Amino acid sequence: MDGTIRIYVPVVAIHEARKKLPNWSPKQVKDFDNLASWLVQGKLELAQDLKAARERGHSALQAFERNWQQRLLELCKTLEGSIFPYRESAMELQIELAKKPIHLDPFDQAILCSVVSEALLIQGADSVAEVLFCTKDSHLQRPECKRFAKTHGVTVLDSFEI
Repeated sequence: MDGTIRIYVPVVAIHEARKKLPNWSPKQVKDFDNLASWLVQGKLELAQDLKAARERGHSALQAFERNWQQRLLELCKTLEGSIFPYRESAMELQIELAKKPIHLDPFDQAILCSVVSEALLIQGADSVAEVLFCTKDSHLQRPECKRFAKTHGVTVLDSFEI
């Protein structure tokens, strides 16, 4: 392994964010802001924009609260090649998941199965790759979800700190 951290985001998570973000509480917005700051560490070209926003006297949190849709579009543009589709293998995993006593709504099922299927592709190309699924979604942090992911070589973390 070359020690490189790569960020991948399932497209179904972007769709879920569009549905959930307008209802976020200030604590959840702060969590998202922390994720954005973490992403800046990997994408240095974002640092200048973040610094400029703070110098104008606006915190990233306040900016996010005012225009979450624009921020989400910017995040998608920044991640462009790192956003992956819902693949046929994810559908097959979702069928496997349905046979287990794991109760998730369809979007959460799709997100979990997308992450696991992408991990299997990554590990097929690089057998020493370690795949971590970072999520703040409490449904996806449940022990049965963590076990399902772990049986497919994915460790689920309840934060974005690695």
